[in-house]
Amino acid sequence: MPSILIVILSLVVLIALHELGHFLLAKRFGVKVEEFGLGIPPRIFGKKFGETLYSLNLLPLGAFVKMYGEEKEIKEADSFSGKPVWQK
Repeated sequence: MPSILIVILSLVVLIALHELGHFLLAKRFGVKVEEFGLGIPPRIFGKKFGETLYSLNLLPLGAFVKMYGEEKEIKEADSFSGKPVWQK
């Protein structure tokens, strides 16, 4: 049983680090990050620093980054969809 928990915890950490990479590159390329969340919603706690909401969510199985312009096309300089392909 403990080995299963270690595997699950390792995957959660790996996914969180992967999403942190998306977050850091988005910031580096000037994309507005609306939310960086640990876990899967619903949200338990959230704190906004600057333009980004940092959240802790109920199901601790991963992480996510919500970027401005990722879900619908917005042609603005700070949107995901407004960036060239090589930056996406």
